[in-house]
Amino acid sequence: MSKVIAIKPIPKGVALITVMLIIALIAILATQMTARLQLQMQRTTNIGSNQQAYWYAMGLRHLQSEYSFNHLKPMPK
Repeated sequence: MSKVIAIKPIPKGVALITVMLIIALIAILATQMTARLQLQMQRTTNIGSNQQAYWYAMGLRHLQSEYSFNHLKPMPK
């Protein structure tokens, strides 16, 4: 005589909760990725601004040295 073993199916509520949990984890990961991307974009903008300020300062330094050389010559005796 063979016995028939009944396998209980997984309740649909558990499957729904599992799917909702996976979707929540994906949403959290997407949010973190977006935040990191925004941070990297801000860093890139800051680097560009820093480089621009540096070159403005170098140009001003050159302009000042040219002005000093041309206009502040010692008076002949």
